[in-house]
Amino acid sequence: MMLKKQDQSEEEKCHGDILDTVHGLADGSPIPKQGACLYLYHTVEYPGQTIHIYDGTRHAFFHFENDDVMQDMLSATPIIHVDTEGDIVTLSILFKTGANLNRIPLTFNAGVQASAKILEWLIRTERIELTLVNFIHGMMVKETSISLPLPEEILAEIKKAVV
Repeated sequence: MMLKKQDQSEEEKCHGDILDTVHGLADGSPIPKQGACLYLYHTVEYPGQTIHIYDGTRHAFFHFENDDVMQDMLSATPIIHVDTEGDIVTLSILFKTGANLNRIPLTFNAGVQASAKILEWLIRTERIELTLVNFIHGMMVKETSISLPLPEEILAEIKKAVV
C-alpha cells in the first residue's frame, strides 16, 4: 500500500525527499546542503553514526564515516550477523578487510512499536537497505547504496523476537 503525499507526516515527506535525492545521485556525488538533505547535515554529528530514514513506505539506513574507514568498508564484502536477547535484536553489518573489522550495529527493541515495525519490514522484504556516506572536506558524499539480503537463519531469529 502506497501512502499518498497528503497522508504522510512532514517528517515522512522530508525523509521521502531525502531518499529520492540521495538514491538519485551517482556514487561519489556530494549530497546537496540544501532542501530536505539539509536535515542530514543538521542531524549527523560524527563519523560512525547510523540513522534510520522512513517515508511511510520505505525504510533505509544511512551510515556515515570518515574517508579512511569508508575506503576499508568499500573494499570489503559485507556480512550480516544477528544477536538476540529477549526483545532486543542487534543486526551487525560487518566489513572485514585484512586486520580491520568495521561494524555497523543496528539495534531494535521488538517491544517498542517503532522498532517492531522496522523488524516486521525487514522480515517482509528480507533485506536491509544501506547507504554509505563519506565525510570529505565538510561535505557528505554518497559512496554507494546497497541492498543486503537477509539469510533465512537471520530472518528466523528476527521472527522469534517479533512474535
